[in-house]
Amino acid sequence: MALFSGKIVHRARDRWGSIEVVEDGAVRSLHFGTAARQSAMSLYEPDYLLLSYTRAMVAPLLFVEAPRRVLLVGLGGGSVAKFLLRHYPQCHIEAVELRPEVVGAARRWFDLPTPPNLEISIGDGAEFLFRADDGGYDLILIDAYDHAGMAPGLGEGDVLAAAARALRAGGAFSLNAWSAEHALFDKVERALLHHFERRVLRLPVTEKGNVILIGLDNALGLSAAGRLKRRAAELDQRLGIGLQQQLAALRRHNSLARIGRSIF
Repeated sequence: MALFSGKIVHRARDRWGSIEVVEDGAVRSLHFGTAARQSAMSLYEPDYLLLSYTRAMVAPLLFVEAPRRVLLVGLGGGSVAKFLLRHYPQCHIEAVELRPEVVGAARRWFDLPTPPNLEISIGDGAEFLFRADDGGYDLILIDAYDHAGMAPGLGEGDVLAAAARALRAGGAFSLNAWSAEHALFDKVERALLHHFERRVLRLPVTEKGNVILIGLDNALGLSAAGRLKRRAAELDQRLGIGLQQQLAALRRHNSLARIGRSIF
């Protein structure tokens, strides 16, 4: 049975394993030696967030109105970076990616541009967070996976504490977690609940094992139901990524008992 659905158009190998770019019709996907898609792009709409989990990753835009500085830990094919560059052109985006070959693939095969407001660093995401300025970012989005699953180092409490410190007042954080890795998922969620003082929301991705964990720097927005509903509708008109559905899912999956405060 073929591992990939489609034609392999690029293959590379580095110290962490293999990297494949696969084309299936009008969709180009990034793989790390398994059938799981790390990133995907429509050849007709290259800036659209094709994978449902990437659309959920940017749900913190509900809480941060005009991000000026964003940190992406894990670049992949650059889907989120391209989306933010298109819709928030005044925003400065910093991305840190462990694997140089992944950055090369994103530029060559996934149309990742090189504008002055996109700064890419090669290195370890945890070490980058330890050096990050306190209160330096409006958004921090962590999506760090290898062929085996979530990068375990980014789930350590001291790393998540550094991420919390690096958010400005009113900022927001999201982390792409894999619910099937029960022990690691529980560890990450417990650490986030501690460092964000229980201001942590779960956003399960429909029909996937991904759960996006969202941390908020403060409680603003958690009880402003009308304002959030209007904002989701306005953003959907501009961005077209289903934030009204994401908001409804946040309401369903986050009870008063779990996070200990009134929400939405």
